[in-house]
Amino acid sequence: TAKQNVQEAPIVSQRVYIINLFTPVALAFFLFYSLFYIFFHRNLFFVLLYTFCLLLITVNWFVFKRYKNNTQAANVLASLGFIVLTPWFITGGIAETSLLWFAVYVVWVFYLTGRKVGSFWLGITILSSVVILILKFLNVVETPFSFLVMVNFYFSSSIIYFLMIVFDLAREKYELAYKMKAEELNQKNIQLEKILELE
Repeated sequence: TAKQNVQEAPIVSQRVYIINLFTPVALAFFLFYSLFYIFFHRNLFFVLLYTFCLLLITVNWFVFKRYKNNTQAANVLASLGFIVLTPWFITGGIAETSLLWFAVYVVWVFYLTGRKVGSFWLGITILSSVVILILKFLNVVETPFSFLVMVNFYFSSSIIYFLMIVFDLAREKYELAYKMKAEELNQKNIQLEKILELE
């Protein structure tokens, strides 16, 4: 329908813009942490993991430019947070600050993939941390975070995500109303021009 076309066109162009913007940000992030784990923390696992992520981002960029598949490119970038945060839930990350990056990931997946798909990526990331907490309870793995710390942090992140959804819904509502009104005025202008031509 006309209403759907009005909604979908800006969403596609917005996603292309976001992918073009987020890709160099992701490259800079993984390059920085790869070098950090090479020269300072000296952790081979994270060096290999982040090198793999750098290759994944690069391939994703060329595939995106070649085939223009916005959804696939966005989901690849969204998956990076899951790849990064899951091992950080176990190790705590640098100076045990990995939970701070979860708030960044909330924003990352929301703008990359939208509300529904973003909820999926956040959901499986949280699920992975729940599994890790269960393994910690069973004394299978050790993590620096307690159950209460993680629950409290996820609750605050959920509030952030909810507020972003509310803002996004309001933005979509007023953008759609503006575009429909502009289309209506455009049609009236066309009709007026036809009337003036007949006179």
